[in-house]
Amino acid sequence: MNLKLDTNKGKLVTCIRHIGGIELSHQQVTLCQKFQLTLFRVLLDHKLERLREENLINIQEWRILWCSVTFSSLVLVAILISQLTGNVFLLALIWRIFLQLSAKKEYYKKKFGIKLQYEQEAFFKAKRIFTVQNFLKKSGPSTSKENSNTTYELPPEVCQVVMSPVSVSTFYSFSFLPSIMHWIESFLVASDLRSFHADDSEKSIAVSSSRFLEAITTKKCQENYDLESLETLGDSFLKYAASQQLFCSYQNHHEGILSIKRSKLISNASLCELGHKRGITGFIRNEPFEPKTWSVPGSNCNPHISKKELLPSKIVYCRVSTTMKSKRVADVVEALIGAYLLEGGELAALSFMSWLGITINFVNIPYMRNFAKTPVSHINVKQLESILNHSFRDASLLVEALTHGSYMLPEIPRCYQRLGFLGDAVLDYLISFHLYKKFPNMSPGLLSELRSASVNNDCFARSAMKMQRYKHVLHCSPELQSHIEDSPTAPTFGWDSKTTFPKVLSDVIESLAGAILVDSGYDINVVFPTMKRLMLKYISHWK
Repeated sequence: MNLKLDTNKGKLVTCIRHIGGIELSHQQVTLCQKFQLTLFRVLLDHKLERLREENLINIQEWRILWCSVTFSSLVLVAILISQLTGNVFLLALIWRIFLQLSAKKEYYKKKFGIKLQYEQEAFFKAKRIFTVQNFLKKSGPSTSKENSNTTYELPPEVCQVVMSPVSVSTFYSFSFLPSIMHWIESFLVASDLRSFHADDSEKSIAVSSSRFLEAITTKKCQENYDLESLETLGDSFLKYAASQQLFCSYQNHHEGILSIKRSKLISNASLCELGHKRGITGFIRNEPFEPKTWSVPGSNCNPHISKKELLPSKIVYCRVSTTMKSKRVADVVEALIGAYLLEGGELAALSFMSWLGITINFVNIPYMRNFAKTPVSHINVKQLESILNHSFRDASLLVEALTHGSYMLPEIPRCYQRLGFLGDAVLDYLISFHLYKKFPNMSPGLLSELRSASVNNDCFARSAMKMQRYKHVLHCSPELQSHIEDSPTAPTFGWDSKTTFPKVLSDVIESLAGAILVDSGYDINVVFPTMKRLMLKYISHWK
């Protein structure tokens, strides 16, 4: 696995792989642990008090905890603690200062109440120790001129060596480890969540832990990836799947009732409840990494005490409790559906939804209703099939898809609203999936804008005007006819249009998509080529 970190000097790519294990004696483990704790405490806290708390330094004597002599560098490197301020410094070199010694003696006496005993000793020229930052943050770590340029002159008699000599590169490398170890921990958390569904599933579904990590990471974490794109994809598939299920199951219900049932099924409250029951809530990453509160492995001063909790199929250990909005949980549930859809396909997404408690059955149920037996007496079937590039097995679907609510005859008992309910969902899903696959590296914000510019009434209405499909709409409304005739046909883009179109025009595009889906036996792959051909002029990314 490769992890990219944003540093002040550019991108740092970290390759993480398991190469095996080593055996260490108890003494070696203790020594390594002490080195690790000392190094991290110096990096994270910069204070003498924390080293005292964990008994990592004895203030009465000079102690060398770790040594590594590098002859390739002529610069002496040591970690000092100034007993004046309790701060930690990185000694870059020894610099003799003989000028204005009397002034410096007076400064230390006045500032700290200390009389220097060794007035002729060389002063240390030191810099502040590296600041450990969140290198996972999207904007990169903050720059600090004080850390990089400011030096301090310290009398040796008020300093204490903690670690010497230590290479600068070693210390600099260790400053990245908190971010790296936090990411590894998050990756393992995502792997645990992935195993929840895998353990309960009869079939093996290959969805990577990296994709799971993306799905449980919210925008608040401020990292280079988050769940927004997957959430959009999962939301569109969930809407489509629920719409098809309800359309087939309730064939005598009108669009209004179907919309109410769909809203209850896939509402944020419902998804949050399902996610909470499955224990997903505790896996959500909703806060940016804070190095100052990071738990150093092996530390005795660990403020995070894990509590054991029992989930439906496993025992997990939780460090902290937090509150979260129901919408946040619902977004993660939708993002996980999107992850399964992207890497495992529709069946994998349906399997995960079933595990959550949303049962969707994509069985082709015949669409039964009493409709016109002679469609050609109401519409020009051949011309419409030529425009749509689809030969209908049941041409009465075309009649239903083109019938406005004002046009009701005994042989045409329904208008286009039911098919529009289904077509709206299928177009939303098809366009969302197409955008995600075509622009995999696009930012979630831009992807959402492009989706909004593609799935909107304006684009659909202009497509209907271009192909003159409005002439085939069956209606008995003079006002509607006048509004249609006054509509312009010049091309535009979804986000800057200032023209309003009759809603019936966009509704007809959606109902035709629904009609093609039903006529094809709910084969979604038949719908996309037809819609792409019709809307190519108005959605440039389909070219």
